[in-house]
Amino acid sequence: MSRTVLVAGIISVFSLSIVHTSTAQLNFVVGLNYGQLSDLQVDDIDASFESASGWHVGVNYYLNLGIIGIRPGILYRQFGDVTLENFESFDVLNKADLTFIDVPVDLVFRLGIIPVVKPYILAGAVFSFPSSSDEDLSEAIESNSISASAGLGVTIALFGVSVSPEVRYEFGVTKLLKEEVDGTVINNDPPSSVILRVGIGL
Repeated sequence: MSRTVLVAGIISVFSLSIVHTSTAQLNFVVGLNYGQLSDLQVDDIDASFESASGWHVGVNYYLNLGIIGIRPGILYRQFGDVTLENFESFDVLNKADLTFIDVPVDLVFRLGIIPVVKPYILAGAVFSFPSSSDEDLSEAIESNSISASAGLGVTIALFGVSVSPEVRYEFGVTKLLKEEVDGTVINNDPPSSVILRVGIGL
């Protein structure tokens, strides 16, 4: 229910901005993400994760304030299958899926004054709501997490259509996993991801 309300609220904000702001633009985004979870320690047993690759899709809304712009968004991200490499002695699945509903809020800094090609750098925060179809992993992950982001890209505008390829790095500020589940102590650092993304605005 909380996620439905969150999505409805963001869409409402986007809709109001479209009506009242002529210098704003709705963009559809799609891309690939390459994630890394740190090594995991459960009680006295160590395990390590393989890097996971996945994809994401969603929308963002760019509000132009001159050199600086604000760009909130909402995305569905498939982190990819998480593989536990050193858990052979445990009665758990070696692989589990991990997905996120991401709400990024970026500050976008435009570089240069060329009207057709506009490079930019960005910095911001990502508020994430993770989930998994695997019951054990779902119980172990936090209900939400926060990451910081930084990146760069370029907007190419031609014939009323803009295309914005960008690369960004997101690194966790809060932990993804709970510190304790059913008396079992879990030690794990926040996740990080390298993201390749393309935004298309009409």
